Amino acid sequence: MAEIEKDEHEKFENYITRLAAEELEEGETNPIVYGDSPFFSFDIVGGVSRLGFSTADDPFRKTSCAKYYPLATIMNKKGEIISQVGPTNRRDNKLNIFY
Repeated sequence: MAEIEKDEHEKFENYITRLAAEELEEGETNPIVYGDSPFFSFDIVGGVSRLGFSTADDPFRKTSCAKYYPLATIMNKKGEIISQVGPTNRRDNKLNIFY
């Protein structure tokens, strides 16, 4: 794994250097490509004071149990989970976030 990370890091640094110097070949893209994830996710960095989202079940097919359970996971830059808020944990007073 460390060898793969080192190789990806070198490829990315080379790409960034050539991008800054405007030396990229036509059609050349970032060498780091992530596969498709079955989950919706996005990154938010700095300056955000409020974030809202919603989901909805199909109004024509109600089930006895909800289909979607929104969960917000807050992680640091190292990928460590700092907090989670959702139906079972509705508030984190330390980070002042709530569901």
